[in-house]
Amino acid sequence: MRRRTFLKSMLGTAAWLFAGGGRAHATPLIVATTVSRSGPYASFAEPIEQGLTLWAESADRSAAFAGHGVELRILDDASQPEQAQAAFDALLQAADAMIAPYGSRLTEAVLPLVEESGVPCVAPSAGSRDLWSEPRSWTVQLLNPVDTTFAGMLELVAGEGARSVALVYRDDGFSRLVMDGAERTAAALGMEVTARRRFTIEAEAAAALDGLTADVLLATGYRPDGAGFGFVEDALMLHTTLARRDPAFAWVNLGIGAAGRDFGEAAQPSPDRVFGTTGWRSYLPTPGNRDFVKRYTRQWGAPPDTHAAQAYAAGQLLAEAWRQVGRGSLAPSSAPSSAPPREAWRDALFGLDTETVFGRFAVDANGLQIAKQNAVIQWHDRQPEVLFPLRYRTAALPQSSARPIASPTRRSA
Repeated sequence: MRRRTFLKSMLGTAAWLFAGGGRAHATPLIVATTVSRSGPYASFAEPIEQGLTLWAESADRSAAFAGHGVELRILDDASQPEQAQAAFDALLQAADAMIAPYGSRLTEAVLPLVEESGVPCVAPSAGSRDLWSEPRSWTVQLLNPVDTTFAGMLELVAGEGARSVALVYRDDGFSRLVMDGAERTAAALGMEVTARRRFTIEAEAAAALDGLTADVLLATGYRPDGAGFGFVEDALMLHTTLARRDPAFAWVNLGIGAAGRDFGEAAQPSPDRVFGTTGWRSYLPTPGNRDFVKRYTRQWGAPPDTHAAQAYAAGQLLAEAWRQVGRGSLAPSSAPSSAPPREAWRDALFGLDTETVFGRFAVDANGLQIAKQNAVIQWHDRQPEVLFPLRYRTAALPQSSARPIASPTRRSA
């Protein structure tokens, strides 16, 4: 398809959402993005759009933009980098701010366009550290890098006396990055990695778990198109496999899949004392999260997922940065804001150290997220209790969390 024809088609399917609430407004603030209404990321499009719509309505009611209101412009990228680029090329002509598309792959495709155009942008779901290995002048990362997934768990148990860790994971790209980061974090905390084993099928997972000795076991796996965004099935399988072996670990964390209520309900035997790690869940006591979940559920008829929370939080950051700038006017939407307002908005965005429903946000000079940490939960009576970060803690780490084992490397909990 020729570029001109493609852009015309894309614009024809745009979602133009003005959160004006029927009030008189100055020129609205235009926030633009793409979602994947088709292709492999299609299941994430609806919650992302719903999260953004809820935020835009909230921003208008709170006068976050000094009475301007928010106009969302959303195009379909069909889960394809080339279509994301073409859509962003069109949207950037009038946008005052951008929100990057889903994931690292699509975000990488549009970053050069955003940087060239000089428009403030938040990337809600790109977890690749490499995308910010070079300086970004206009784009900040909301999601903490994938390689920090287990950092909070290791920090927590190191403070309880853990000195050794074993790593077991499915041989997929995501899990490899997670365990690369875990290995680096363990070394930085002075912990010994006693084993690093991979599996591709359940039988191999059982073998990988045999004969391990360590204070801590970190185990995870990702199955594309699987339950719980691909993580729950492996968490349940690893939990069942471990239960058959009564392994010698004081602490066991089964990753992202072990943090959801679906894991707690399905796990056999009881998941009590098992840990999970998560970037966001509806039960986390992040500032404003309870209200966000309540309003989202009331408006859309189902609870939000992590993609909705990321989208909503991206909007929160744009609003907070704009509030700090304190400017009272925008140029007409046909001629985007002049350079000084954009630069001031960008500078405020890069300088934020704040909390959103998705957790803490602060970035380095390149725009890399450096403040957010995955929450660590532990199951108590089939209920998830937050143990880390301490500001979100809903329960203390119980003395009984350390299993009565005879590991030569075990330290007291």
